[in-house]
Amino acid sequence: MKRAFLTIAALAFAGVAQAQGAMTSASKSGVAVSLGGGGTFITGDFSNGLNTGWNAMGAVGFDVSMIPFGLRVDALYNSFGSKGGGGTVHSFGGNLNGMFSFPMEGSGFSPYITAGIGLANLGGGSGSSTTKFAYNAGGGVKVGLSGFDVFVEARYNSVLTNGSSFNMIPVTVGVTFHP
Repeated sequence: MKRAFLTIAALAFAGVAQAQGAMTSASKSGVAVSLGGGGTFITGDFSNGLNTGWNAMGAVGFDVSMIPFGLRVDALYNSFGSKGGGGTVHSFGGNLNGMFSFPMEGSGFSPYITAGIGLANLGGGSGSSTTKFAYNAGGGVKVGLSGFDVFVEARYNSVLTNGSSFNMIPVTVGVTFHP
């Protein structure tokens, strides 16, 4: 199922990129606001007790034209159901990420890599929660359209808990506006 979703998303974005001609998201500069959502896959020890979940993301970024590096501050929410029923586990946090783009001039298509650090609050059905340091790394593609970009990205997120880390891979599809 993961492969099918990623294949469909890649084909859709490739078609949009081809139709956009010379417009490139790398030519935009200044502040950018992003909203997105998608599925989140649990990895490691916690995958035994939790189902695949969903995510929501809001971000504010800053890019400078002609420089492929930017910064982005993310607010992230992930929710997972327990495999045996009986509640949900959620993660709410924020990250400061560096982003490096590889614009493909004339195509409107721009792959990128991202990595950063932050904090995440983990909570569950018991009502207890804990806030821990987290890190993430991943990549994605963005396609420049008239006035906004669309993107799809996947990141490995690790929340440094006592004992095993809480690891997940959110796959997020969204839009970026350049006000």
